[in-house]
Amino acid sequence: MIITRLMGGLGNQMFQYAVGRALSRQHKCRLYLDKSFLLQQAQTHTPRAYELDVFRIEEEFADEDMIASITQNERSFIRRQFISILGNPIVREGGSKFLPHLNTLQPPLYLDGFWQDERYFQSIADTIRQDFTPFLAPSGKNAELLEQLKSVTAVSLHVRRGDYVSNANTAAFHGNLTTAYYQQAVALLQKKLGAIHLFVFSDDVNWVRFNMPFNVPTTYIDHNTGRDSHWDLCLMKNCNHHIIANSSFSWWGAWLNPSPQKIVIAPRHWFADVNAGGNEIVPSNWLRL
Repeated sequence: MIITRLMGGLGNQMFQYAVGRALSRQHKCRLYLDKSFLLQQAQTHTPRAYELDVFRIEEEFADEDMIASITQNERSFIRRQFISILGNPIVREGGSKFLPHLNTLQPPLYLDGFWQDERYFQSIADTIRQDFTPFLAPSGKNAELLEQLKSVTAVSLHVRRGDYVSNANTAAFHGNLTTAYYQQAVALLQKKLGAIHLFVFSDDVNWVRFNMPFNVPTTYIDHNTGRDSHWDLCLMKNCNHHIIANSSFSWWGAWLNPSPQKIVIAPRHWFADVNAGGNEIVPSNWLRL
């Protein structure tokens, strides 16, 4: 079996599911999701809830006994013998650096990390995109916007604020992209594509509306909140091109678009601390500013 530990918001949970899904497919075994960290609501982290149930994923949850069978008693004699023969079943990411040997490890495995690299699941990209299809059909304003996207050269533009601004520790680690980054990205796409129409997504749309003026037709998306935020992902992926933030949410909005003609613009540095790594998060065929 493969158990993957879920942490963070929707975008992070999608990465954690995707790597587990790829390994379970490779080894022809079952994937279980560990929600225990989300349920703890640790004070040192932004509180998050389980959010993957809006998608058509392979959903099974690990219980305490299953998790304990892999993660507990690591120092016992029997456990040491098990590890020496079969290898350590607990795989901790240890930073954002890609682990090329991950797919050579044999189950049972417990995955503890963020796994923000498409190379972990690129081999089953079509399956992952299918898994991350919403259960419900779009309706109301979302259905209207999906029709509008078809009539223009649609560019999704995502601005992440929230705890990137309000939480000092989070802000120091992730950083907050400048207005100049977005202005340069829009100008680059105008040069490449001609007439474009921006569809702006943000957790603070009003701030963007009044602080980031753009000289192109712009539609601001502000109606998908809370449990409906995954519809923003659906709208993003149906845009032709993408300007993303240093956010796993807009990363997925761009990646879920299967078009080989898409242009994706991403920030040059994913984290405020350039020594923190993270550059491997951005696929090599995306543009960086």
